[in-house]
Amino acid sequence: MNKLTLWVLTGISALVVNQASAILIVNGDFQAGDNGFGSDYISSSTQGIGTDAGTYDVVNNPYGSAPPQNPYIPSPGYYDHTYGNANGLMLAVNGATDPNLRAWYEIVGGLTIGQKYDFSFWLSNWSYDPVANLQLNIGIGGFQQGGILAPETPNKWVNENVLWTATSTSAQFAIYDLQTAAGGNDFALDDISLTAVPETSTVFAGAMMLLPFGVSAARIMRRKVLA
Repeated sequence: MNKLTLWVLTGISALVVNQASAILIVNGDFQAGDNGFGSDYISSSTQGIGTDAGTYDVVNNPYGSAPPQNPYIPSPGYYDHTYGNANGLMLAVNGATDPNLRAWYEIVGGLTIGQKYDFSFWLSNWSYDPVANLQLNIGIGGFQQGGILAPETPNKWVNENVLWTATSTSAQFAIYDLQTAAGGNDFALDDISLTAVPETSTVFAGAMMLLPFGVSAARIMRRKVLA
């Protein structure tokens, strides 16, 4: 196999993987503001997140004077994970004292039963101890993943992800905060995504189906080079 054919096959395989990994979460980077997701917390776009537990806001920086933001994290605060500057937005949450409230949730349709998915999000702490203790619930009475702790160091983004196999064509994805302390317990979410994880056999089969087209393209390109 020459280098040109290998290059074509590599591109075909990447195409198959990208098609299988279409993003299913709406507004996972929060660039569309307070839209596309739900929360049992109180939206505080007018009163801010600096004073009341159980509130949230979509902001570019959680730091600021109360009540608009939080004056207790180190100045000048920090930016979102997507862009890392003032143009980016994050979901900043002032942790509630009720662990039964969903800080964030979204009902996702178009799932394939038996398909494995990767649910991923970026988490940061914009307060101090105690840190948020998150639990991901998928489906009503279904999959649970607990013990997801916000980082001890404020202003630091860490990635969390969970692999899950779909048992229905739609499911609710919900993030709870099980830490009930009124002080501290504040966190931010960004770049929430749900992507299908293609099986190796699926990628191989897709690449083999497109192989004749790839080889033909390689031959045409080779003729042009030789000409």
